[in-house]
Amino acid sequence: MRTIYSIAALFLLCAFTGNTSWEGIDRKAYDKIMARCDSFYRAQKNYEVYITHASYRGHDALAPYETSFGKSIVMGENSYHGVLGIHTIQTPKFKIIIDSTSKLLFLENNSTAKANDLPSFAELNVQQFMTGYKKAQRNNQLLLHVDYSSGPSYEAHELHLSPQGRIEQVTVYYRKAHSIDPQNPNAPKVKPKLVVKYDRFSTKVNPPSTLFTASTYFRENKGVATPAPAYNGWEFHDLRIKK
Repeated sequence: MRTIYSIAALFLLCAFTGNTSWEGIDRKAYDKIMARCDSFYRAQKNYEVYITHASYRGHDALAPYETSFGKSIVMGENSYHGVLGIHTIQTPKFKIIIDSTSKLLFLENNSTAKANDLPSFAELNVQQFMTGYKKAQRNNQLLLHVDYSSGPSYEAHELHLSPQGRIEQVTVYYRKAHSIDPQNPNAPKVKPKLVVKYDRFSTKVNPPSTLFTASTYFRENKGVATPAPAYNGWEFHDLRIKK
């Protein structure tokens, strides 16, 4: 079941905004906002969105040290997500993960989650660490901030929502500090931040006809899967669990 939480997880990126006027809210108010967000995505049978991943050294950093671009496509029960050289294609019949940098293919059982890069906050093992909620209004965006106690690798996340409930940005504030220069043992440590932006949302989707076709990625003979000709020489792993 696709929930707003799983969608929310795909947009964890933003910086702490010093001039933003925050209002504390309770869990019931938080759930109500997320339910509206969930309703928006449930109503979209087909859509595509462009993604920008930006990594920052420090929660208050203004300039990213690394930026990557990608795209997500949802067409009914089929979905595609590609960013950082990793492409995930999922249909009701199969799930394939392509690591174009390392030339690796992983064939897996399909799952109910969409391949849309949205981290999940729905699991109880994450929800139990939520300790505080607050919201703010900035222009026409609703900002939603959640704090966590020890447990997850992040200590807070922030969502930027459109008036319709669409996630436009996610900011994740990580808990553990890392050196700004791994080669220098005396370099200062800072807590990283990840900001993910979702732009150019459109319900007009026209991907290549072969995108969700199994034979594009692998062939199967008597239960044995091998990579398609386009991936000859790649390392191939069939991780499906036979049912």
